Amino acid sequence: MMATHSFQIDSKYTGITILIEKLHDLFLGIGLDERDLSELEICLVEALNNVVKHSYNAQPGYIINLEIDIDMESITVKIIDFGITRTNFSKPTLDYNPDDIDNLPESGIGLFIIDRLMDSTKYETEGDKNIFILTKTFRK
Repeated sequence: MMATHSFQIDSKYTGITILIEKLHDLFLGIGLDERDLSELEICLVEALNNVVKHSYNAQPGYIINLEIDIDMESITVKIIDFGITRTNFSKPTLDYNPDDIDNLPESGIGLFIIDRLMDSTKYETEGDKNIFILTKTFRK
C-alpha cells in the first residue's frame, strides 16, 4: 500500500526548517529507522537549500513543491521547482585532502552527500519544471 503526501513551501531557508520538522514527525510516524531518518533529513535539507540557492538565487516568493510516496520498502521524494534549470547535475566526486581543512572544496559537497546517502537520485526537467527525485530504501 502506498501513501502520498504533498507539501508546498516558499523559497526561503526558514520554510525548509519548518518543513523538515513536519517531515520528521511524518517519518517517525511510519516507523522509519533512526539512521534512515537522519540520512533522509540531511539529504532533503541539502536538496532544498540547493533549490533556494541555485534555482531561485536565494529570492523568496517562489514555489517549491514536494511529493512524497511512501510504501512498505521505500520513500521517494520529488522536489519540484520552476526556477533556473541546473545544467551540471553529474554525479559528484570530491578530490581533496581531508587533513587540509583550509582548502576543502566549496561546491558539490551537498550533492556528493546526497549521492552517497540515497539509494537513487535523478534530475529531470519537464517544460518549466525542474524535478529532483530522491529514493531511500528502508533498512531491514
